[in-house]
Amino acid sequence: AKYSSFELPFPPQIIPAMKTRLCFLFSLFTLSAIAQTELTVGVHSGMELFAVIHCMAGKTNTTPSQYLTDVKTYFKPYENHPAVVAARSRNWYYYDIHELGFALGNLPEHPVIEYIPAVWERVMKSRDSVRVFMEQALDFYQKSNFQQFYNAHQHQYVTWGQPIREAIQKDQIIEKLENFYGKKKSVKWYIALDVLNANGAHAVIPKIVNPALEGMIIYQQGYWSATKPDEYPRYKITNFLKYDLTWHEGSHVLTNDLQKQYKKEIEELNPLWERLDDDVKESLQRQVKDWPHCFDETLVRAISTALQHQNLPPDKYERSLCKEIAQGFVYVKEVEEMLMNEYLPNRRKYPDFESFFPQILAGLKKKYIAAKK
Repeated sequence: AKYSSFELPFPPQIIPAMKTRLCFLFSLFTLSAIAQTELTVGVHSGMELFAVIHCMAGKTNTTPSQYLTDVKTYFKPYENHPAVVAARSRNWYYYDIHELGFALGNLPEHPVIEYIPAVWERVMKSRDSVRVFMEQALDFYQKSNFQQFYNAHQHQYVTWGQPIREAIQKDQIIEKLENFYGKKKSVKWYIALDVLNANGAHAVIPKIVNPALEGMIIYQQGYWSATKPDEYPRYKITNFLKYDLTWHEGSHVLTNDLQKQYKKEIEELNPLWERLDDDVKESLQRQVKDWPHCFDETLVRAISTALQHQNLPPDKYERSLCKEIAQGFVYVKEVEEMLMNEYLPNRRKYPDFESFFPQILAGLKKKYIAAKK
């Protein structure tokens, strides 16, 4: 009776049997994806749990859709649950917070806090505040019977993700990225669909969010296209979604350790940030606030642009480069030229990206710092 106001996509009496079949089919889908290409595309239950909580708190700028209506109808009895109240009362909201779902154990088999990420301790001011919020989220999961909602939509989650998975496999996008870096690793990819379309896309760094997931490349993917309120999410397969985003978000994960290793040398390039004029800085600061973050974005955008230069028609590559510069990432061109002119033609000298990375730092230093002395 508690859920009588919400009409599930299927009659309630068939849900138990359907749940078993769907879980079996979803497992086959996942295992098949991993066996063939190490790629899974779907809705992560933990991430979706936090997305729903923040949606019910009014913290997300969610695209109207039938799925949003389903969420608001089903979870309305819990709109004042402590987890929702905590999310609502916070005077800040950071999109990436939904990645806390990856710090939980597997749902529904193991609904526990597996790890408390230090990065969110800094954002939320204390370890205890993160722990309490995660506990509240798990209580919301249990009290609202979140898993019933998730299972009832699971066939749709698979359907929405399948075209993305097929497009990435067909064009060998992951293989091209791996070839660029030059080191073959046993890497599993997980593209977590943001079906509320609230948060766009971002890379989840596994070792930061949950060390148990280290070795995976995970990123969140919104669909961004407008829908009518009575429609379900539609993922339009564009070159940006297939190429730029996969290469961009994958590179965040693949260069993370390297940037930590050369942290001091990257910080020494801070004059490149200081020399930017006010208009460029203002444009950049909508996305980045300091030089290390600017360098991180510059690097992965240059890599993505170089891969497009390699694999796409010239007009598509040129539009991508112009877009990056227009957004204020003015050093992308220099880094992309180093990759195209020095790294990719000289793979015997630089067998992998790690061996070439110091040359990027040295090239920027020589052009913008050493030359000024």
